[in-house]
Amino acid sequence: MSELDTKTSASGDDSDVPVEMRKLYGRLQRWRDQRKGRQRIPAGIWSAAGRLAREHSVNRVSQALHLEFNRLKRVAEAADGNSGGKTKK
Repeated sequence: MSELDTKTSASGDDSDVPVEMRKLYGRLQRWRDQRKGRQRIPAGIWSAAGRLAREHSVNRVSQALHLEFNRLKRVAEAADGNSGGKTKK
């Protein structure tokens, strides 16, 4: 069970989960509920998850959103490279 699966965490409040992460969790859950078969997660969701991972850590975001760690890490690193820092070819 992720830290976002319930409205409250074990300590009784959910203030430790950033609002942006909760919003993306809701968006991802809606997509998961509506998808048919084994569709890929949309690029927009991966991109948003990558931004969150750069801010809050890949581990925290992958656990909270139930996303594959290594894929999220690659997305976060690729987006970081496109933001004016290192360039990847």
